[in-house]
Amino acid sequence: MKVTFEYEETQYLSIKSISVIGDFNAFDTSKGEMKKEGNKWVLECIAEPGQHFYKFLINGSIKLNDPLANLYLPDDHGELWSVLMISEEDVRLYNNAEYTVHIEQYNISSNIHEGQVPNNKKDFNLFIDKKVVTRFEFTSVTGLHSVTAIWFNALGEVFEISENHLYTPEGDEDKPLVIWFWINLEDSKRTYHHGLWTMKLFIDGQFVLEDKFNIGRISTYSSAGLLQSRA
Repeated sequence: MKVTFEYEETQYLSIKSISVIGDFNAFDTSKGEMKKEGNKWVLECIAEPGQHFYKFLINGSIKLNDPLANLYLPDDHGELWSVLMISEEDVRLYNNAEYTVHIEQYNISSNIHEGQVPNNKKDFNLFIDKKVVTRFEFTSVTGLHSVTAIWFNALGEVFEISENHLYTPEGDEDKPLVIWFWINLEDSKRTYHHGLWTMKLFIDGQFVLEDKFNIGRISTYSSAGLLQSRA
């Protein structure tokens, strides 16, 4: 049957190219290439009856789920995908359940803390700090969700992408769920541009939060009492 996919572009993620990649098109970006119509990217294609996994591949490196799918399942490797279901009668099936996610607490620091961090750190030093760590505390979580953190360096380039699953284990309905995302500042093979960095959080492919922080240089005093900076 003919299926239409849509992804809405917002000010929080600039899109140069986007493709639908799924088992129905052999994960081929050229077959799934979307076209921009207003503020939406659109693709019409043919999919056979059955259950299909798919995602959006944005700018050649960012994989996000479809916020409109409302059903997400893991593959054999544990990666969470959007699900397209088509009946034998060539009818697209939808999940009508309404799921919820609430961010109760957010903090950014240089260490992984079991408890809440009293203050958010905004300035990080390559000579002192080993990590940039974000901590998210979720409540009212129903259903299964993908949570994706995208880190952009001071040049606006994608530095790292991390994804976690979010769901409430049976018996823990009244407990908050905590997820950490972090980037390592000690990898000698990577370049850490000084300046303002950005972390953006997406839940099921939809933007929900961003934070900015500085990565800079250490400052020391010389024997002459002058302020110096070390690269």
